[in-house]
Parts: sequence; C-alpha cells; structure tokens
Amino acid sequence: MLVIFIDLDHFKRINDSFGHSTGDRFLGSVAELLKEAVRSEDIIARFGGDEFLLIMDDIEDIAVAERIIEKVLRAFNAPVYIEEHELFVTASLGAVYPQDGDNAETLLRNADAAMYIAKSRGRNDYHFFTPEMNQHAQQQMLMETHLQRALEFEEMSLHFQPITCSRRNEVVACEVLLRWHSPVLSNVSPDDFIPLAEDLGLINELGEWVIERALEQYLLWRSSLPDDFRMCINVSPKQFQKNGFADWLLALLEQHQLSPQVLELEITEGLLLNRWSEVDEQIQKITGAGIRLSIDDFGTGFASISYLRRYSFNTLKIDKSFVAASLTDSADAALIRSVIALAQGMGLTTVAEGVETPEQAELLQQLGCDRMQGFLYSKPVSQDHFMHLVHSSESVQPA
Repeated sequence: MLVIFIDLDHFKRINDSFGHSTGDRFLGSVAELLKEAVRSEDIIARFGGDEFLLIMDDIEDIAVAERIIEKVLRAFNAPVYIEEHELFVTASLGAVYPQDGDNAETLLRNADAAMYIAKSRGRNDYHFFTPEMNQHAQQQMLMETHLQRALEFEEMSLHFQPITCSRRNEVVACEVLLRWHSPVLSNVSPDDFIPLAEDLGLINELGEWVIERALEQYLLWRSSLPDDFRMCINVSPKQFQKNGFADWLLALLEQHQLSPQVLELEITEGLLLNRWSEVDEQIQKITGAGIRLSIDDFGTGFASISYLRRYSFNTLKIDKSFVAASLTDSADAALIRSVIALAQGMGLTTVAEGVETPEQAELLQQLGCDRMQGFLYSKPVSQDHFMHLVHSSESVQPA
C-alpha cells in the first residue's frame, strides 16, 4: 500500500484573486484531474482545505511508486477552466508505506512531514518519508516555539552589509539584515526563520521592528555618514499587503524627523504577482513621498520589464547567481550586460550582489554596474564594525 499526501502550492492566490466560490470549483476540478491520473480502485479523498489523500493498494515497489507520483504531478500541468479564467496550480507530495507508521495518525503525520520537505525544496515536487524527518519536524517545532518569543527576549539584532560605489570604492549605502541568536538554537539562518515567521504570521511584527531599529541606528550615525547615504531594507510581501503599511512608515519617518530619501525598500517580484490594486496604492504612497524602491534578485522572476514600466523603481539588484557565473558563463555575462543597459536606459541604479572576487568586480565595472555588494568588500557586520568600514578606505578596497 502507498499513501500520498497532496498539498496544492499557493492555492491561496486563487481564493484571494477570484474568490472562494471559484476556489471551491477549482478544488472540484483538481479532484477530477487526480481521478484521471490513477486507477479506478484507488481511493482519493479531500483531506481538508487544499489537501488531498491518495491511497493505493498493492504498490510495494518504490520504482512503481515513483512513476505513479510523477504521473500525478504531470496531471497538474493541465489548465483548469473556471468560467473565463484559465487557472494553473502545482502540488507538493509526501509519500509513505505501511512500515512508516503503526497507525493511521502516524502515517498521516509522516506523509505530511515528507510533503513539507518537498515544499521546502521549491514545491512542485515529491518526497518519500525517512526517519530523519521526524528529527527535522521536532527541530522545526522547537524553532517555532522560540521564534514566538525572540523579540521579547531580545534575541534579534541587526547587521549591516556595505554597498560600495564602483567608481570611488566608497560606502554609499548599506543593506539592513536581521539576525537571530537563540540561547537554545544558537545562530539560526534567516533562510530558515524568515519563511517560518511568514507562516506563523509574525513577519509584520519582525519587519516593523527591523525598520524602527534601522532608523534609530541611522539617527545615531547620521553625523558621520555621507549626505546621500541610504539604508536599504528588505520588505516582505505580507508587510506591503498589510493595510496602513505606507501610512505607518511615513509617520515613523516624520516622528524621527528623517527625510524619506534616507530609506530604500527592497522588494521581490513575488509581491507584484497578485493583488495589484492594493500593491499600487501602497507603492504610490511610498514612492510619492520620496522613499526609494529597489527590485531585488532582478532577472530570476517573471515579467520584470512590465513591472519596471508600471512602478517607480529606482534600483535594480542583479542576483548573485548571475554574478557568480559571470566569468565562466558567457550567457550570464550577457544577461548582466543587458540588465545594466536596460537600467541605464531607464535612469535606474544597478547594484550587483554577491561580488566575491576582484575579477568579478573588474568585469562589473567594465559593464557599467553602479554599485557592488558582497564578501569581497565585507560580510554583514555589527553596528560598531560598520562605522569602521565607512571611515576606513582600506576596508572597502577589493582584497
């Protein structure tokens, strides 16, 4: 017997964009897709929300199981038509055999754990349960418990990574980065706790804390910084979608008597994929007040040029994956060249992320990149060390 736990990826977007009635009809169509992908004797059940269970008897060979699961995944390649809408969704699957649990509750829990591994690997994927996943699940639960109190117990701190001018090798801005040191978990990677904070509904609280502390730090540094220095802060899509975010941010700047131009918000294309009217309203308020806007990881998402035309971006950040391969892959070097030319044509500033070698820096300078950020200049550092970088010309020279 094979039990497969199926969870739809980003199904919430359909409910948010088209309403719950359309979402319910979509789920019915998904059930039909699954029925067509498996045998008539197999059991398909909606487990809850956007989750389905598939139970198949007489499947003991893992190679056969993999072929079945891959067929189920391919079923999601077909569009679902609801009235005039053509809708797509992918799914993440977790699979277990009877030996993975001695009762139904354990089997379902383990299938769910395997499914979350598939989601963590990028979604639209599957994973079989292994005993190590229980350890992972316990670690996640421990992280969840401690994250709930991390701000209260003052376990969070800010680090700052310098952004340098390519022509002058001077620090002209910094990216503000959140760090979590837990007495129990030690140093927890942002790649682990930021998605968890979003899932737990903590990201708005964390995000506001970051902005407040960053502006307070700017006030302490202001007399020692260049006049045009900027604090660059990543903003979660969920922060932007919170009602009143723009008003709160502008009020905070006024409270500190700071010009909006000291702040640059970094967003990813994921923010712009849905809920356009709400995003438009927030962005118009923010950019209209003079706060700069940066699009992060440029080139890794979809329809980037259309976003540049629609919104008032000031900066394009070239993703570190392109920088890393720029010296060995002519296609990546050509892509960087094209991005820089596009930005120059639109009057935008370019920042290359992940610059680690003098050769990369030299190539980027030749291509006309305006600013650079990466370990070649400095890793993210504490507030005290950052001021040393600002004032020490040697610290920002390529090594």
